[in-house]
Amino acid sequence: MRTLESIKEEIKALGEVDLFGTAKEVTHLPEILHDDENIKYLTSGLMDGTTWLVVCTQKRILLLDHGFLFGFKQSEMNLENINSISFQTGLLFGAIEIWHGGARMLIENCDKKTVKPFTDAVNAAMTAAKGARTAPVTTTAIPAAPPQTTWFPNWSVWEPWWKKACSPRKNSRPRRRSCWACSVKCNGEAQHAGLPPKPEKEYVK
Repeated sequence: MRTLESIKEEIKALGEVDLFGTAKEVTHLPEILHDDENIKYLTSGLMDGTTWLVVCTQKRILLLDHGFLFGFKQSEMNLENINSISFQTGLLFGAIEIWHGGARMLIENCDKKTVKPFTDAVNAAMTAAKGARTAPVTTTAIPAAPPQTTWFPNWSVWEPWWKKACSPRKNSRPRRRSCWACSVKCNGEAQHAGLPPKPEKEYVK
């Protein structure tokens, strides 16, 4: 768990911040912040008539309110669910407006010097969180499978045989059926089957 001393040192390193009326809320930060959570900026302001401490981390926005004597209220918003954030300044004070889903949160009476740094810190944290979610995934190319050999024989070995078997004979008439060896109409079907050719008179008109 984070210590209060380390959190105070982290807040001091942020420069000019507004912690007016939120000393009790700061003491609760060690119990609320995660071990890997860092404060990007924080300020204080009025919301619903009470003073709140508004903290921006790299993961969320925290709103803390400690009662005057007792009671503690906490609200938080994930950066990925924030639609927009804006600020406005007046003569002495400023206001921060946060749209979270369909809800609008208005923190008023903030120190005007802190509203812009807080808004910039939230926008930078939202951009960093979005970039972490959309980081490209490294993929490894799968090598192509080697070509598979088939069981079909090399027909070039049989070329001399079927050419000889299907050679047309003299005074012969083509058969009506296709030869099973060369898929052309020929009269060598009997030779393919290993049988003697039929008499010549069956092929001659």
